Amino acid sequence: MTSSIDQGAPPGYVVVQMGGPFVALNGPLWVAELGDSKRVGLRVQRKHCNVMGFCQGGMLATFADMMMPVSMYGRPEFVSRPSFLPTVSLQIDYIAPVFLNDWLEGTTEIIKITRSLVFAQGVVRVDGKPVLRCSGIYSVGPPIPPGSIGMYTDEMPDIAPVRS
Repeated sequence: MTSSIDQGAPPGYVVVQMGGPFVALNGPLWVAELGDSKRVGLRVQRKHCNVMGFCQGGMLATFADMMMPVSMYGRPEFVSRPSFLPTVSLQIDYIAPVFLNDWLEGTTEIIKITRSLVFAQGVVRVDGKPVLRCSGIYSVGPPIPPGSIGMYTDEMPDIAPVRS
């Protein structure tokens, strides 16, 4: 039997390291560039499934919550000023079950970008059929300083943030 890791991703996708250690444990995430837009993918592995054998809803929510910001980072507004985009609000509608070895493929539409917020919506599909619909609001954080670990890493800073 071929493992889900061996199955990898469809042609055109590359692994992206992003989101820190939590996403690193739950990935890998894959990205395909399509002109000005990106598709984000994930091969469903056993570690993503619940006891019934379906992809766990929390994993699908995590995928949606990473898919939308990943799609934003190719936009000119964020290429010139890379910023961390913490989630303010996330809505998920589960449409159909997702199974072991399924290839999730998500697309995002940016609805509006303001000085401090980004509004987005997306659809996740398996074999071209929608399995999840999502929308989110993301805060435009301060610029990521040059030389910092930034978003494209599985690392975490040595010093954790403190509450103010």
